[in-house]
Amino acid sequence: RGALADDPAAENGRAIRLFGTCFDWTSGFDFAPCVFDEGARYRVRVRVRVDAVPGQSGEAFSFGIYNYAQRRRAFADRRVKTDEVKTSGYAWYELPAWKPETGDRLWFASGEFRKGQPSAVRDVWIDAIEIVRAD
Repeated sequence: RGALADDPAAENGRAIRLFGTCFDWTSGFDFAPCVFDEGARYRVRVRVRVDAVPGQSGEAFSFGIYNYAQRRRAFADRRVKTDEVKTSGYAWYELPAWKPETGDRLWFASGEFRKGQPSAVRDVWIDAIEIVRAD
């Protein structure tokens, strides 16, 4: 599914590695330690590197916000296709602004693929998460 791994391309030499063999939510970040201004909207962006399979196209990775306390999708999620990945290095990908609630959690998954068909990615690497106030 995934692991913390050495990655010389990452800012600090380590990154979360999501294996391309599984597209379930494999990693996440709990917003509980974060201090948000009540009623304010925030943007989340992640610094990601995709090891795509040459000649394959499809979904590279997805990420979004889910509220575990209320068992519902929060405001945003995003699916990134391999043709949207413009570099073999790291790039920033952003979610629309959302208003944090207790129980919100950021989730990640490598690209979805059909059973019996190969994934379009070998691995997806997550180097950094940035949360900034949107208003």
